[in-house]
Amino acid sequence: MTHPKPPVITIIGAGSKVFGFSMCTDLCQMPALKGAEVRLVDVDRGKLETMKRLFALVNDTTSMDLRLSAATDCRSVLAGSDYVIVSVAHDRINRWERDLEISRRHGIVEVQGECGGPGGLSLTLRNVPLILGIAREIERLAPKALVLNFSNPMTRVCRALDRYTKLRTVGLCHGILTIQGMLNERLGRRVTVRGCGINHFNWINAAQFEEDGSDAWLAVVKLLRKGPIPGYQYIQELFEVFGRIVAPDDVHIADFIHHWRNGPDGLTVRYHLPPKDLSRYRKKAGAWDARMKEYLSGKVNPMSVVKGLSGEGAIPIIASTAGLLPSDREPAVNIPNRGFIPNLPDGAIVEVPARVSRDGVEGERMDDLPACIRSLISRQLEIADLAVEAAYEGSYSKALQALALDPIVGDLQVTRRYLDDILRAHADVLPQFC
Repeated sequence: MTHPKPPVITIIGAGSKVFGFSMCTDLCQMPALKGAEVRLVDVDRGKLETMKRLFALVNDTTSMDLRLSAATDCRSVLAGSDYVIVSVAHDRINRWERDLEISRRHGIVEVQGECGGPGGLSLTLRNVPLILGIAREIERLAPKALVLNFSNPMTRVCRALDRYTKLRTVGLCHGILTIQGMLNERLGRRVTVRGCGINHFNWINAAQFEEDGSDAWLAVVKLLRKGPIPGYQYIQELFEVFGRIVAPDDVHIADFIHHWRNGPDGLTVRYHLPPKDLSRYRKKAGAWDARMKEYLSGKVNPMSVVKGLSGEGAIPIIASTAGLLPSDREPAVNIPNRGFIPNLPDGAIVEVPARVSRDGVEGERMDDLPACIRSLISRQLEIADLAVEAAYEGSYSKALQALALDPIVGDLQVTRRYLDDILRAHADVLPQFC
């Protein structure tokens, strides 16, 4: 039996500092992928060059023998790709901030405003055509590639890819690891959690201790009931009602459920959920620029700050599906429902645990969701379908209906004004509505 060849991996959106760094350091901690060909793509030539230098530096220090190249046009490097990792958006921070400003102008408070809520619709309208454009080139030049998507809104982007292309696609997000990390820290023991639902709205109902595999659910429940946990107080209250723990944290689930929208300025003060402020993202970006200069100048070894894999999932999946590592388990993948959650519609994009092997990424079958949770998720899936169709078709009426169904929108008359505003604000990247 011949040993599998090192794969060809194309990373689109590689210039993103945090994401690009994670892909680089994950790859260079994976000896099974030694000798892989890595093609970096980003439309920003400056960011692309910086990330290529980082990859080259880490590649040399870890002796991974990666074959590196870079391009600003994915069409020049897609042919022959075995895997395509995608993480893209139009001017993400500035346009996200614009969405939040428009929401506030119309009296809508958004805590996150990315994967659901009005901000989630706006991002859907922008990102679905962008990513489908990339997908068409993948279909043309690398139709057998496995596409690993990190672009948000995750559920909606993956739905568009499944509905309008023939590509094999898996959506990845480390969100479930956020709550798992909090539990590890507060319990003083490492646990593994298990749940299902949709991205950023994953309902956990099982946990076990890593060291011996024993049941950890009772310990997790006692922790949740012990007292307020900053960043998880809304989740604690929801647990007392629904009996499951919704991941990843209060900020992200606020895109999908509305109880935090009461009190002064539209916010329930007990949850400590302020409206999204993107100034901290810009501060982080500045800090990353400084760190990158230290890495590339040789003052700091990039691998010295790395404590294991990032949790993003793409690189371990590549190693296992390429046959270079044994089968593995991924705690959460976003894939079309094929009976994995029996009481959600077939074809809907669901987030479930998966087995990863040379045969591919196969979701694990879960139990039926409780009716109350199924109801919450079903509404979001219906909104997602409308939003994706609106983005693909340039349908004003479907975009309006998606807003009218959204639990974050409290005034029906606001929907049309908000939609008109976002269509004007982002007209340059929404040609389907012209």
